[in-house]
Amino acid sequence: MIAEIHHKISSSGSNLSDRLEDKLTGDVFGHLRYLPYELGLKPVLQACLFSDESANSFKEVVDKSNSFMYKFWPHHNEGEPDLILESETDVILIEVKYHSGLSSDDDIEDPELSKNQLSREARILEQIKGNKNAFLIFLATKKEAAKIYYQTRDKILPGVSFGYLSWTSLYEALREVQQKMELIFPSNIIIDDTLRLLKRKGFERFIGFNTNTRQVTKEAFEFNRTRKITFSFHTNQEVNTNYYEFR
Repeated sequence: MIAEIHHKISSSGSNLSDRLEDKLTGDVFGHLRYLPYELGLKPVLQACLFSDESANSFKEVVDKSNSFMYKFWPHHNEGEPDLILESETDVILIEVKYHSGLSSDDDIEDPELSKNQLSREARILEQIKGNKNAFLIFLATKKEAAKIYYQTRDKILPGVSFGYLSWTSLYEALREVQQKMELIFPSNIIIDDTLRLLKRKGFERFIGFNTNTRQVTKEAFEFNRTRKITFSFHTNQEVNTNYYEFR
């Protein structure tokens, strides 16, 4: 719904597919917007990973906040970020990827000049943040999120804290809320539906096989010897004129 409202899906649905990032962004973060901060956005933000120097400051932001304004695909001359979260003191830009990579990249290391998509979005943050703290989060599959983070972090403006989040970690954060907190309607339905969607997309972490076997005790492996068997091999050597023979 959110993606269609913002014209990311055609009115006829002709560009819909299971791999459409904009629809996934709208579905997941649209759901989080309808949840209390403590149940939705906060545990997701707590799952984000930052470098040591930024991790504590981001944790303080997440812990002290109680709400953010959601801005989906705001237009800017440097690009169109997927989501900007803004409070009175902080602004967070989230770039979302599903199956695709960055829309643009180059070999330029200067964060002021690079055309790298995340470099440009860091510049967006620098221009709109004013006196607020600025954070840039890259959300992708577990493998791609970490890889692109380490490839790109030197291209981010120093005034912007850069971190990343995997879809699997997002799933696990919401799953923990579902398991550990007493949810009431409609929060329980919203989280359940969001988890079902993420699981269908393949973001559930493998946690082992469910063998459904009964508990095995040591008695099941006790062996008793009932009789003693002696093996004996006898040879009878006869010497003939042309060869040796063993019988």
